[in-house]
Amino acid sequence: MRLRHQLMLASVAVSMVVVAMVGGPLLYDRAKRLDAADRRLVETAHAMAEHAARSLNPLEILLGQDAEDLTRAIGAGTLTPVVAHRLLERHYGQIPQLLDIAFLDAEGRLYGLSTSGMPPRIDLSFRDYFKAHRDRPEFGLFVGQPIVMRSGARPAIPLSCRVEAADGRFLGVLVALLDPSYFQTFYDAASRVDDHSIALIDLKGRVLAASTHFPGAPQPKTSGERLSPRAFSLLDGLRHTAYRTGPRDIDVDPGPGTSIRRGAAARVPGWPLAVVDLQRSETVLAGWRTLAPVMAGVTALFLLCVGGLTAFGLRSIGREEEAKRRLAESRDQLELHASELEQIARALVAAKAEAERNRDEAERANRHKSEFLARMSHELRTPLNAIIGFSETIRDQVLGPDRQQTYREYAGHIFDAGQLLLSLINDVLDIAKIEAGRMQLRLETVDPGETATASAELMRSMAAGRDIALTLEVAPAVGTLEADPRALRQILVNLISNAVKFTLPGGRVTVSVDREAGGVRLSVSDTGIGMSEAEIEIAMKEFGQIDSALTRTQPGTGLGLPLTKRLVELHGGDFRLQSAPGAGTTATVWLPRGRMREAA
Repeated sequence: MRLRHQLMLASVAVSMVVVAMVGGPLLYDRAKRLDAADRRLVETAHAMAEHAARSLNPLEILLGQDAEDLTRAIGAGTLTPVVAHRLLERHYGQIPQLLDIAFLDAEGRLYGLSTSGMPPRIDLSFRDYFKAHRDRPEFGLFVGQPIVMRSGARPAIPLSCRVEAADGRFLGVLVALLDPSYFQTFYDAASRVDDHSIALIDLKGRVLAASTHFPGAPQPKTSGERLSPRAFSLLDGLRHTAYRTGPRDIDVDPGPGTSIRRGAAARVPGWPLAVVDLQRSETVLAGWRTLAPVMAGVTALFLLCVGGLTAFGLRSIGREEEAKRRLAESRDQLELHASELEQIARALVAAKAEAERNRDEAERANRHKSEFLARMSHELRTPLNAIIGFSETIRDQVLGPDRQQTYREYAGHIFDAGQLLLSLINDVLDIAKIEAGRMQLRLETVDPGETATASAELMRSMAAGRDIALTLEVAPAVGTLEADPRALRQILVNLISNAVKFTLPGGRVTVSVDREAGGVRLSVSDTGIGMSEAEIEIAMKEFGQIDSALTRTQPGTGLGLPLTKRLVELHGGDFRLQSAPGAGTTATVWLPRGRMREAA
């Protein structure tokens, strides 16, 4: 054994030395290449930010002059669309990046254009830049959400300022529309070297202008694309005091075919904007990735030879030890009784079968526990994250001490998240009690019609808020039931809530109560999105939620339908779902004669 250990230790030591001698220089060369690329990223981002500032600063002077001229004309009562056109057209054509200059009156209607003496009187009061200047007089220049111009369907970047009288009265908004292609042409020229991708963005992560191959760059008929969350992290240091951020690895295209890029960002001096510069890691490390496989292959071949020699030596030592062991074995082992061998074999087979059964049961229990914990942790984490995030914002007054209305809204979000968390816990506890056989019904004489009416009224405001008609149909002389009032109300509220949440605006939800087959039937029908048979099977499982565009926007835990079914069965009843995609869903609860009394 000692010889075997010595041989193995020698083989491992030689392998480690070879790997260190090859891997060390390779890693150093990789780091050196990345450092050089990082410096170029920061320098390019800084240069592009300076270019953006030089391109935008003249517009600030232009807008200030035009705003003063418009204020004087309004004060003198001489401003007309033609006069506004003459004032604005003076600067049109002097700045290549300028597409148009527009003046919006105090009501948000288009009043003057640099390119037209008779502009259409369209209402633009919904634009973010108009709302910002109207509601926040302290705003200076404002860079708005990129738009598509009505004339020629060209994308444009709105740069605006407030026009006000000497007494501070709001007179309107002056907007300069910038051509993103001006910046794109410049960025394309700078991007041809070393595969750079450059974009001008605001501090909310919206892409205003970008080189042609920038991930998420606006297309001709779209604008305002946002950076991916990890690329947006480059702006973390630019919102307060930092002028630029250093390079880092970011995943800008999550999913299949992910492209890892290096990224750096620089703040545009004097503007709430930044320039992001990205470069593919493959480009930076192209030469290194050609060399590394060759060196790795040579190293692997050497290690394979060392391993082969070691294995040959170990086999030789093993054969020698085996020969010695066989010579030392006692011949008494050959005299074991055949019946004893058979008994041992049967015992081993039985023990193996029992062990496999126990293992399968343990694995099933462990899988069930793991699935439950995973689902519960996911469902609990969502409201808890909301509670922690909003409460931390309120505690630290991140938005400033004067944002009390916003903090009250955040407090409402915390309350809603707490209600969702409490509902989830209550549903889980109810299911656990039912499974453990400790759920006891408190039976009382209940009028199912009254319970359905109260439940529908409870959900009416939710339905009205989604523009859904909620109707109630109660047949005469339905009778009363012996049932748990809380459980029956929970059954109806769960079904009505599901119907409202998964019905599109303008749809209809109908709650009906009637006698059927010697019992009472409670049904909730909707004109919603419906489900296939496979989706119904998913929805009836704990935490089961089907995947669709509408369900992804609705809160829920996936416990409502399973809990409803168990509560119905606990009453001795039957629960059924009938649905088809696009044809709505009908949920039916039937309670047997034994739990129903005749109407008086």
